[in-house]
Amino acid sequence: MPERVAALIPAAGGGERLGRGPKALVPLAGRPLLCYALAAFQGSVDEVVVALPAGAEEETLARCAPYVD
Repeated sequence: MPERVAALIPAAGGGERLGRGPKALVPLAGRPLLCYALAAFQGSVDEVVVALPAGAEEETLARCAPYVD
């Protein structure tokens, strides 16, 4: 059986100290921060698992979909 490689991105922080909502979705140069991490792993691993705040899955997917395959 071939070896599989996965990446875990911890992105469940609420960003309370930052005061701008979840840090993963804070924009940097027009793109949410999490999208940069997702793009960095694209093509390098078999699977990416993202730990998000409860209920944030749909919004995160919608905001990052344009930036990753």
